[in-house]
Amino acid sequence: MPNDATAHCFATIMRERGNARTMLTYMRPDFAQGFRLSSSWLAWVGVFIVALSTLACLVVTFKVRHDGIALTGAVRLSTSLIWWGALVLIAFALSVRVLHRLRDDGLATFMQLRTGRNTAWQAYLFGMFGRLCAVALPPVLLVGVAALALAPADHGRIFLMLVACLISTVVFAATLSSVAMAALGGRSRAGGYLRLFAILTIPELVGSSLSLSKEMRGMTSISALLSTLVDSLSRGDVSKLIIAVFILASVVAFAVGIIKLEWARVVGEAGR
Repeated sequence: MPNDATAHCFATIMRERGNARTMLTYMRPDFAQGFRLSSSWLAWVGVFIVALSTLACLVVTFKVRHDGIALTGAVRLSTSLIWWGALVLIAFALSVRVLHRLRDDGLATFMQLRTGRNTAWQAYLFGMFGRLCAVALPPVLLVGVAALALAPADHGRIFLMLVACLISTVVFAATLSSVAMAALGGRSRAGGYLRLFAILTIPELVGSSLSLSKEMRGMTSISALLSTLVDSLSRGDVSKLIIAVFILASVVAFAVGIIKLEWARVVGEAGR
């Protein structure tokens, strides 16, 4: 395995070419640097949507401050708006053809020299997961704390919903980052978006069209699984929680396998 001096020499060369900052950005899930790296205004639109959604939910929370059940619903509403209104857009912006950028910007070679393994895509995947959590968790927590502060009663119910939403947001970030990178990382913008859209919507449509029980419908798509996860966490339903976590973990594992195959294909194209 190459020593640190070799890696330092390579980093010096890349710095002279203006790519050292890009490499470090990939390796560290820094908030603003990550969005600048995406070279897309879509990521910042997603952040703006998060801010608007949070403000709207805070207004709703204040208006229903005398109703504990409505406040619980406001916490869940804020989570859903941030998930589907912003995080999907941010994940799209951060994932489009990222495997090609990892290969072409020199990070893959740097990581090979540094660790002896070609782990560039893993570093970026963990970084994207961190960015999604950094965007989504504070607003959910803010709305939840506001609901707890304003509630005249039902504090236990609101607290359980807040904890369920925070945990589910972390799970959603892990699922979305891996699925988005698998669908978009090695493909064109249009083709990757269609794949991501199909993964997120078609199972939901199929599940809704079939005559399934409520429990079965809660296991047919990513959105349904996440809704089941929130419900089971807030109500203490261990059996549904285990099933939902197992299926979502399987989805993440399958997506990571697709990323590995896509990475091998992208690197192989460069060697031809």
